[in-house]
Amino acid sequence: MTELGVPLNQNSRVRYLLSIGLAILLISLFFPIDTLELTNKRTGQVIFRWIVSTDDQVVYRYIHSVEKTPVEAVFSIESDRHLQLTETRFPSYGAGLPNGVGEKMQTSGWMTLACAQRMESFSAFFSSINHPSIVIHNRRWDIGSPLTDGDILALTVIKRPLWRILPQIRPAGSAPINNQK
Repeated sequence: MTELGVPLNQNSRVRYLLSIGLAILLISLFFPIDTLELTNKRTGQVIFRWIVSTDDQVVYRYIHSVEKTPVEAVFSIESDRHLQLTETRFPSYGAGLPNGVGEKMQTSGWMTLACAQRMESFSAFFSSINHPSIVIHNRRWDIGSPLTDGDILALTVIKRPLWRILPQIRPAGSAPINNQK
């Protein structure tokens, strides 16, 4: 092997390969990746963080406080890091439940209201009686501590450099990154 026409001995080859490996590692640490972050807007604390990709589906689930029935808001992650609300699902109509304009269908005992609303961030009030949760990569995470009733949650897709979240990376489908101390 040669470097700029100069033959490399064994030690030079090792140093050369280590230098290339180090350069690749350093470059990758600054490579930005998309993360879905659930933040407490009152404190600014990131509660959960997931690594996501375009077209990933995210479901925000909660129990409706009046009707005591489950409600699901289904989002798709777009390439520009917006959230696209694609549908809202609930088992029956009732006070405070969606009944707006849109294609409605019933499947498996659930009403589905098709939506097409783009947003930079989705916000919701936190209440422990609503038992909110997030479903992503076919896994569900309950939202709770360290939040208190009345906190406002924000769900946002943010591009972060890899070095900033490297200690918190989990494979898709594993437990979310949880910054609780």
